Amino acid sequence: MILSKSVYRFVKILARIMIPTFGRFEVVGVENIPKVGAIIIAPNHIGWADPPMLFLAIRRKLQFMAKAELFTNSLASWFLSSVNVFPVPKDRSTDAVSWAISQLNQHSAVVLFPEGTRNPSGLKQGSSGVAYLAYKTGAEIIPIGITGTEKMQNPIRLFFPLCKIRIVIGKPFTVPKSDDKNSRRQELNAWTDHIMRKIAELLPAEYQGNYAKNPP
Repeated sequence: MILSKSVYRFVKILARIMIPTFGRFEVVGVENIPKVGAIIIAPNHIGWADPPMLFLAIRRKLQFMAKAELFTNSLASWFLSSVNVFPVPKDRSTDAVSWAISQLNQHSAVVLFPEGTRNPSGLKQGSSGVAYLAYKTGAEIIPIGITGTEKMQNPIRLFFPLCKIRIVIGKPFTVPKSDDKNSRRQELNAWTDHIMRKIAELLPAEYQGNYAKNPP
């Protein structure tokens, strides 16, 4: 446990040193992150660098999920576990839900990408996972808009820091409980749409995708 904490701190320090080499890094709305309590970080997902950027931008200790295939190598498994990444098997999504609920019940900060996968061309349809977890646990949802990381696909960018990376953190909100079990699915779908639109509000028009106010 002590070693894992040391690795986490070391990676955070390393990120502070390395990330500026990719370009300018700006964070807006840090004050919107509660210092304590269960929160779900809900960002758009445009590039591989999104998790480390969030890792750097948010001071709270973050919990992530990743594909179980990334844990096949023992060294990779050790490293990912040390920086609070939970492996999610393709055919066992219930494990991920149980893990997330457990973390939120411990008042942790859990990162969940509502789109489920990277979409550098703009926001795609969100899944109801974030809304469901917020409903079950009472955790606050923090919408986040990320821009610029889609330009970091090529490692050569490390030597040509031309891109601007921007993270905009929105205000927290909650999903209210409902006594009507028959309409719960519809309500979760409606809240999912609300979550995605809150993320879209933090993004330039070209990143808003399916949630653009004035689609082409």
